[in-house]
Amino acid sequence: MEDDADDIDLDAPIDPATNDTPAPDPNQPDAPVKPRKKPALHKYYVDDEDEDSNDEHDHEHDQAEQAEEHAGEGHVKKEELSQIIVHKKPPNLKSVLTYHEEIPRWEIRHFANGLDAAFAPCKIFMLALFRFPLQLTIHDDYSREFTYSWKSFRGWMFFLTGGLICLNAILISASLGAVMLDYPRQPDAGLNTTWLKRYNVPGNSRESTDTYELHKPQQELRIEELFLLQRNFVPMILLVLSLGHICTGDVSLFFRRTFIAKYFTFWEEAVEIMKMDAGKHPDNVHKYLIRVTSFYAGFLVVFIGLCAGRIAPVATGAPTQLVILWSRLFFPSIHAWKYLHILRWFGIVVYVYLLMCSKVYILLLLYICKILKNAYATWNERLVTVIHKGKKEEKKSRKEHCAARTGFDHLFRDYVVLLDLLRGADTMFANVIESYFGTQVFSLCFEVYYLLRTFSAHDEFAFARKLDGILITIYLFHSVIMLLLATNASAQVGEEAMEGLEIIRRNGCIGHKSIKEMYFTLSLYMSYTGHFETALTAGKFVTFDRSFMVSLVGTIFSYFIILTQFTPPLSMLDPNKLELINTKHLIINVESTYQINADMKVGYDTLSNITT
Repeated sequence: MEDDADDIDLDAPIDPATNDTPAPDPNQPDAPVKPRKKPALHKYYVDDEDEDSNDEHDHEHDQAEQAEEHAGEGHVKKEELSQIIVHKKPPNLKSVLTYHEEIPRWEIRHFANGLDAAFAPCKIFMLALFRFPLQLTIHDDYSREFTYSWKSFRGWMFFLTGGLICLNAILISASLGAVMLDYPRQPDAGLNTTWLKRYNVPGNSRESTDTYELHKPQQELRIEELFLLQRNFVPMILLVLSLGHICTGDVSLFFRRTFIAKYFTFWEEAVEIMKMDAGKHPDNVHKYLIRVTSFYAGFLVVFIGLCAGRIAPVATGAPTQLVILWSRLFFPSIHAWKYLHILRWFGIVVYVYLLMCSKVYILLLLYICKILKNAYATWNERLVTVIHKGKKEEKKSRKEHCAARTGFDHLFRDYVVLLDLLRGADTMFANVIESYFGTQVFSLCFEVYYLLRTFSAHDEFAFARKLDGILITIYLFHSVIMLLLATNASAQVGEEAMEGLEIIRRNGCIGHKSIKEMYFTLSLYMSYTGHFETALTAGKFVTFDRSFMVSLVGTIFSYFIILTQFTPPLSMLDPNKLELINTKHLIINVESTYQINADMKVGYDTLSNITT
């Protein structure tokens, strides 16, 4: 039988009466051979054992092709054609699905709509900051496609703001090196400038100001520059670390924009074919993202509001130092420039924008992790239904299994799709995860160190500088919460994905089982126990699970111990250098801070014995 099957000519014409291939007649001239039609792509995957269902779908496919031909000749109206064609693939849909199933045309995508609704809070936040350049296109047949277009406003703004952020990172990093190396040096002739002088008038509770001209020699300019940098050293370190993470995310998203657009399109199609409401079941992702974005937005409102009220010296000192570092390579004595207050407001706007962008890609990571977890949870529920099948499940027909995606073939196909989605998420977020957790280790160390120094009795945090502890406490709280959310969401994906192995292990292969079920069980077991991790791996550098959280805490604690051993100074304490500068007027003019109350004297001196 096998030898006879090998001799069959697949390109031979088919006799419609017998549905067989007749033998060629040597007396007849060669006639054009009509090629065999390709099998239709069905709404559901159908086994060979269901021949009647196959014939029905082939008949529908032939009917659809004939309808299209008649429509071209004007015999069929458009309205009738839209009702007939339900299986043919739309020509304008660039599908990334590779298995032989597709979504019917002219059908509303309910599961895809659920994904879009769940993504809305994160998407709105990203669009407000120009960090989501992809655009969703819904075609006439309800098919969906994400694209990146240079002609769109989103694409241009993402490229423009991303370029400015990267330029900021380069300028700040280069300027920090220039300050340490004293290159370029302060002008030899010094600088003539005009500064404000604040003083209290007897009987008047408000401060009065006056202007005066002064000349600053080179040595004084250099000491003032170092004084201001040491005073705002930790905020600048935190800013550089945040810039590194933002730039990594922007560059990764830009160079992988085509892949990410196809990945989001893949999600839109996959949930429809697998019939999974990944946005709502079992966890409501929309409500979860609303809570997370509300927490982050609330933090930004409180933190920015306190900074706008200049409640602490660091509130204006950090944005001012940002402006100084922008111009350090071109104008070394920028801190003594009389028009610095104009640039300070621009620095405040940029500082706030960078602060808002620092966690935007983590919100996107939380969204992808949550819908992945939901998809795996739904698949595990179906696996339990099939493995522990009862009488109701056994009585179901093949079509009912197809509709519920509980056939062995459907389960394995959906499992492979989930693996593709997991690998796609790992590829998309590899650089983002690496940069985020890498920078957060050092960021948390410096935040805790800065907080402890504000509570110390050391002279460098005397007077109003103790109020810096309010802002750093709020910032530290938000950093810890976002880190825990990102770590927990990433770990939950791997845990839910490996839950299927526990189901297989508890069921085993003992007892009467069909061949299909045996092959299905063995295939899953080999997939779960292979060399590849079924979890997010950050580019195969680390596997995200509960043990990773413990390792992360231990790493942060170790680096914090090392940092405290070095005890970097957060203000200039050398009395020989401090004698050469007037710290009171320097801080008032450069940082433009307020005098909090009379008990703190000038409020912003770093040493109590400084003469004013």
